[in-house]
Amino acid sequence: MTVFHILLIGAGQLGSRHLQAIALSNLNISISVVDPSEASLIAGKTRFEQIEDSKNINSINFYTSMSKVENEVDLCVLATNADCRLSVLKELLGHLTVKNILFEKVLFQSEEQLDEAQELLAEHNINAWVNCPRRMQPIYKKLKELLKNEDYIKFKVHGDNWGLACNAIHMIDIWAYLMNNTDYELNTQKLLPQLFDSKRKNFKELCGELTGSLGKNEITLKCDINNEGVTVFQSIKTPNYIIKIDETLGFCKIKHLETKQSEIIDFNMIFQSNLTNVAAETIINHGFSDLTIFSESVSLHRPFLKSILEFINDHSDQKYTLCPIT
Repeated sequence: MTVFHILLIGAGQLGSRHLQAIALSNLNISISVVDPSEASLIAGKTRFEQIEDSKNINSINFYTSMSKVENEVDLCVLATNADCRLSVLKELLGHLTVKNILFEKVLFQSEEQLDEAQELLAEHNINAWVNCPRRMQPIYKKLKELLKNEDYIKFKVHGDNWGLACNAIHMIDIWAYLMNNTDYELNTQKLLPQLFDSKRKNFKELCGELTGSLGKNEITLKCDINNEGVTVFQSIKTPNYIIKIDETLGFCKIKHLETKQSEIIDFNMIFQSNLTNVAAETIINHGFSDLTIFSESVSLHRPFLKSILEFINDHSDQKYTLCPIT
């Protein structure tokens, strides 16, 4: 019986959700979890124990050091913050033989880091994807099929406190997925000319409006700050459709402009704790995933990191060489 080795690096808030999903795998697996923080490892263990025991898990081990992990990793889920991700990647490839990597976003913090990581993956012949999971959600697969012949896609996101700097790449990614193109330009002129502290220490957030374009295709990302909690709404306009999406309430309203008819699709967003196992199985079994291929995500990250870093340096007394977002 083949036992596949899955390594999770980073057992914090998001990493522990990855772990819960991995525990649901239909594959025969052994799991290694690495995090230098004992508190994060405890949190990971707690969330792992919330999942019903799986007969497919041969073993699970928690480590504070990567040096203790056994060699030959079939899939590594790299769920650290962006500021240490490149150094962790170097350490990983210096210690272990890895076949596949699933990266969290924001991928890295500069174009130079993107280039260095891409060279490392090529040198070690590693397949890699980036966890922008809306591509795995059935509702967006339906929309991609519906919009595949549209001449343009105008995608808007607006709401309060939804983390523009942290989450913009998610929205850019799904826009690129729907229009089937990774080339675009970004405009930061309508962002508020100030920086905000992120909920994660030493990282920054932005508010206002971020816009992008590719020909007739457009993306508008608007985030306001208030004390009313987090809200986020999406809309899509094409030559033939106006679409409104509320992921929280789980409905998608599609208006057909030619017939003036509307339809509503009810849906449930699948949580990360039920997604990583699906991605892991397709990657390990078939060398494939619905998630964004690393090289495509690099193309999406480039103009984003370049524009945001320039904006932050234009509006900060401190000058950054690395974009302080994650």
